[in-house]
Amino acid sequence: MRWIAVGLGVLVLAGCASSPIPLESAEVAPSSKVFAFQAKTSPVAGKITVLRDSGMTGSACDVGVYIDGVRAANLATGQKASFWVSAGTRNVSIGPSNSGICTGTALRTLSADVAPGEEKAFRISGDMQGVYLNPYVRY
Repeated sequence: MRWIAVGLGVLVLAGCASSPIPLESAEVAPSSKVFAFQAKTSPVAGKITVLRDSGMTGSACDVGVYIDGVRAANLATGQKASFWVSAGTRNVSIGPSNSGICTGTALRTLSADVAPGEEKAFRISGDMQGVYLNPYVRY
């Protein structure tokens, strides 16, 4: 009987992390959840794409995506959004979407050096300890 309880505990804990998905498989966030950086304002602009893992962890709350301190989108699990930015060093941040119970002020930020015509991709993942922003790695 104790082994059954241990097995169930392991299964529950294993299900507490988000699951990476290929960038191509992610659903494009609806336009109602994307707020900024949608127009290519320069022929030498670069692109930043942010992808949120699928899975149950944190699925009750959208994650806010910020580019250079400007709220750019709210992403649900399995969604992605792309943003046109000026070439140079850009700050990409994630934090609470500030809707319903999903509030707070803490942001996690990474810098990205975006070259003209280049696309940089980031992955939002989560586990029982929190939500993380990392460069996207093709698995």
